[in-house]
Amino acid sequence: MKTQYFSLLILSIITICFNTSCEEGETEVRVSCSEHTVSTCNADANKVNVRIRNATGSDMCNFVLNWGQYNLGLIEDGEETCYYQQDSAYEYPSNYEFYVDNILWGAEAIDFIGETALLPGNYTYEIIVTDTTNRFTDVNFYVD
Repeated sequence: MKTQYFSLLILSIITICFNTSCEEGETEVRVSCSEHTVSTCNADANKVNVRIRNATGSDMCNFVLNWGQYNLGLIEDGEETCYYQQDSAYEYPSNYEFYVDNILWGAEAIDFIGETALLPGNYTYEIIVTDTTNRFTDVNFYVD
């Protein structure tokens, strides 16, 4: 009799585990993002306008562009932001940082020597992950 109850208990635990685990194609639950104050979109046809596309495979929380000039809030994986005007910009941002599961990621340009400033127009910085262990990211640049 005890063996029967024990078997039933084990079967119940296994059933619960399989029914609550992620199904194929789903992702695990991530730490929630408490957004800071998100900057207002402000594209200007006479200026350089940039947006961010998240291609990291994770949701980016509190994405900050250019040393705090703009906080873009939560950018879910695969999502693009609206455009933000820049006084000047290059084919990669001067600085960006964001959090994934409460861990800080980001990058900073060393210099823009030899680079040509962008002309007025719309551009996209696509953020990608190149090394998850060391939290290395890179930027793909697109003219929109």
